[in-house]
Amino acid sequence: MHNIFIVKSPLQLMNAIEAKEHFKTENNLLVLMNANATNDKQMQTVLALSKWDEIITYAPTNRSSTLLAQVNLIRSLKKHRYHYLFTGDYGTFNQVLMANLTVDDYYLVDDGTKSIEIHKALRDPSKITLSKKLKLLRYTLFGLKSSITKPINFFTCYNLTPIKDEQIVANDYAYLQSIFTPQEQKEQVIYLLGQNIDNKWMKEGTYIEYLKRIKSHYTDKIIYIPHRHEVISDELKALFDEDFVLQYNDIPIEIYFLEKKIYPKQIVSFTSSALFNLEKIYAKAQIDAIVIHQKDLIKMHGFVKSCYQFFDELGIRQIDLFTKENR
Repeated sequence: MHNIFIVKSPLQLMNAIEAKEHFKTENNLLVLMNANATNDKQMQTVLALSKWDEIITYAPTNRSSTLLAQVNLIRSLKKHRYHYLFTGDYGTFNQVLMANLTVDDYYLVDDGTKSIEIHKALRDPSKITLSKKLKLLRYTLFGLKSSITKPINFFTCYNLTPIKDEQIVANDYAYLQSIFTPQEQKEQVIYLLGQNIDNKWMKEGTYIEYLKRIKSHYTDKIIYIPHRHEVISDELKALFDEDFVLQYNDIPIEIYFLEKKIYPKQIVSFTSSALFNLEKIYAKAQIDAIVIHQKDLIKMHGFVKSCYQFFDELGIRQIDLFTKENR
């Protein structure tokens, strides 16, 4: 019997590899959903960490052919029966794919904090948007189903509470830790993981103010690693100097530290999902989450609040740079 993994980001692929090793699956089929050149380059780096029995790359040539390409992909995958199906997303395509394959058990792997939002959405299916309903309807024109009758389980690093019959299996990144032997990092360096605000959920000027306060708060040298989708503006560039250094990284930060044999002394970010993963992989490192005040957000208020609630559960230290309080 086969097992199938559908991924579209480096982090999803990393967690799919962990799932493959944790569940000790065989006859593993990997479906790579290509997104953009940067994303695909990082995926190729992560891909080298594990072997797959078969790899299918999904890359429609243009937007007008996307739906038909998805339908053809689903039909081609129906030739097998699958024990496990793992995916990092629960969009319309993934839902239809899951509904039309013969699968014993479905599992969602983490794609950052999206897992938290997906898990919440599954609690109340009645809140499905009209837009998603219409998108799902398109697939029925090709004779495909969209309803999933079995529970959707989670292979996750988050402390999620099971809904009804679903299974929550903990991902502790045992495989990643087993294939690398990190050495102690002796440099007094702080790694600051950037946030992709995109001026949609926080104004850039506000974000710059938070970075200035971080720069003043910590005394050690700071290495700023931007988010892979983050745009470095001239205002942000002006902050960098010999003690606040910009360093680009083209692989997931979890893989970067392991590959470079660095055991980081301290890692700082805001609501980056990487903090959840890094806290498990590097238990001896000091992990700090900078508190973003609700008044400084344009939107994403509930999402940001949920992140800090999970940080509380994991014991990740939260730093409020405006009140000087830690919790």
